[in-house]
Amino acid sequence: MPELIQIDDINQAQALLGNNDEHIQLIEEAFDVVIHARGQEVAVKGEKVSAVTEAESVLINLLKVIEQGASITVKDVQAAIKMAKNGQIEHLIDLYEEEITKDAFGKTIRAKTMGQRMYIHV
Repeated sequence: MPELIQIDDINQAQALLGNNDEHIQLIEEAFDVVIHARGQEVAVKGEKVSAVTEAESVLINLLKVIEQGASITVKDVQAAIKMAKNGQIEHLIDLYEEEITKDAFGKTIRAKTMGQRMYIHV
């Protein structure tokens, strides 16, 4: 029985799923799993327990980013997938906690990868 991921806010659920479920599709393809979203509950199913665990970890960590008020894009999901496959998913939230600067329009600029974050701190 898959573990259900509960999402408190419907807007957060929509942000996590992406437009036309594009975020979910990326995660499904990357880990060869099936993700079922119903209302504010998300379940991950797959043949390999490790793949299901990694996919759930990506979803949970992306949800933490969303809960902090950041909006996520396809590139963010791709970065999270890569981090999960490299065993670094627990550092995803760190990338969004630190603001580097703001652009001319006031948009926050953050490191998008661990490599960028390490480069900034050298």
